Amino acid sequence: MTFICSCVGEALKRGVRQNNVSVMRLYRSRKFWSLLAWSVIAVAGFSSLFKYLAAHACDLVPISELVVGKGRTIEITAQSCWEISRSVYYEVKENGKVVTPLCAMTFDSGSDEHRYAILSAKGGSLVGVVDTTQESRGLGWGTISII
Repeated sequence: MTFICSCVGEALKRGVRQNNVSVMRLYRSRKFWSLLAWSVIAVAGFSSLFKYLAAHACDLVPISELVVGKGRTIEITAQSCWEISRSVYYEVKENGKVVTPLCAMTFDSGSDEHRYAILSAKGGSLVGVVDTTQESRGLGWGTISII
């Protein structure tokens, strides 16, 4: 019994030595290093491509630009891609300069039609945007967003 165990033990030791030698040959081989280098380059390239596409895939699409007077405009935009519902945003500019940054206003299915009307008070210093295509319960008006 001990003879069989010692033979198996010796065979295992020889196998480990042979495996260590073959691993060392692999590390010294040019094929190994060039394959490793090309793999790293490929992974870095695909990662950069994915990051670029993820950052630029969902650009904003203009829906409407409302002129509210005194050099002010309200730009209404939406996402170009979505899963369940699409976000609709507004941004207020005065003489081309952003005074109210991009803010989410509502959500839609992506194929909804939008028509907007403007309500103003206090000489135009308070402005409301009405989406006239959406029915509101009880008021008979569309959805009102005070901007």
